[in-house]
Amino acid sequence: MSDFITRLKNITGLNIHKEKLYQASLKVDKEKIRKTLLDLKKEGFLQFTTLTCIDWIEEKTFQLVYHLWHREEKLHLKVKIDIDRDAPIVETVSDIYIVAQTYEREVKEMFGVDFKGNKRLIPFILEDWNEIPPMRRDFNTREYVKDMYETEDRTEEIFKPRWKKYD
Repeated sequence: MSDFITRLKNITGLNIHKEKLYQASLKVDKEKIRKTLLDLKKEGFLQFTTLTCIDWIEEKTFQLVYHLWHREEKLHLKVKIDIDRDAPIVETVSDIYIVAQTYEREVKEMFGVDFKGNKRLIPFILEDWNEIPPMRRDFNTREYVKDMYETEDRTEEIFKPRWKKYD
């Protein structure tokens, strides 16, 4: 496994970090994501497993993590990029891995990230959604539920320990 990672580092020039037995990661600039994924696909990472997004609200950044699988080497590789939270735009990779189109739609809908070049960024799950994307950390779920369903917040009542006496 480490021989493969060393060979991959030499071929691609990428700084790949082994994390666990069958898991490694690397971080690249967002401008290099397409070239990186193309190079990795040529090296045998033929399966695009998923795309995840992390909202680092304090740093004003979204981190996109592209998960790839190399069947022969049994290696799960995470390719990470950071993008500006205030202008979340990145090039699509759906022409490199067709399945990425669906994951990009989901990340667009849940976090508001725009994937330039993806022609299918149409609503995916949410219907008639007019709020900020619901998976962003600044989305207030309690306020949304209160406004949408005209209910009051009963969190303290529901989660109050029953064995403790209150004044």
